[in-house]
Amino acid sequence: MGEAGVELLGQWRHSCEDRAAAAGVELAADGFVVSPFPDGSRPVNPDSFSSAVHRMCGELGMAHVHLHSLRHFAATELLAGGIDARNAAEILGHANPSLTLSVYAHATADRQRQAADVLGRVLTPG
Repeated sequence: MGEAGVELLGQWRHSCEDRAAAAGVELAADGFVVSPFPDGSRPVNPDSFSSAVHRMCGELGMAHVHLHSLRHFAATELLAGGIDARNAAEILGHANPSLTLSVYAHATADRQRQAADVLGRVLTPG
């Protein structure tokens, strides 16, 4: 995990510790990262989490965005950022990189311009 991810998780951990302290409980050492309970003892219901993300995106004027959209975004950005398909697939939990490439990777305008530049250099004499 990159430094930014470690920093975000550290901030989240402190928020969870503050929430537990405010509730008069101790945060479980092996607690869930996302939990509706202040001690982190039980996981959030995935449907509730998906609904919350969809509701928040709607409030931000992005009603078409849902939790799975973030997976598509992550895959596209990993590949656009130069991460090879094998490593992107592993991060996303795919056994086969072809799934990552065929389902989750989306063409971007920047990548299409880069591709055109590469072909232009190959086809330009001299």
